[in-house]
Amino acid sequence: LNGGSSVSASRSAFSCVFNYLKSPNLTPAVSQCLTATVHRAFEAAVSWLEDHISLTGKYASIRESTMYAHACFLIKNMSQRDEHIRNISVNLLIQIRDKFP
Repeated sequence: LNGGSSVSASRSAFSCVFNYLKSPNLTPAVSQCLTATVHRAFEAAVSWLEDHISLTGKYASIRESTMYAHACFLIKNMSQRDEHIRNISVNLLIQIRDKFP
């Protein structure tokens, strides 16, 4: 996560690795490695969100905008042609919903 008051999922490490998953003709080993990286980056994002859950004011707004940006990014990726990317996006959105009802 980038922190700051103008957080954008398009600038995060989490979203950058998704761009690699969109590459055509990935070998299974590379795809598996990238998928693991997506999950690790997501875990880091969720950990950051959990660490900042009790914040108020401006900092709560940053946390909320971070969660919003990443959720929107995942929703957008649910329309990708690649079924693997869609499945990852759905799985991660469910995790966000369950962790932050």
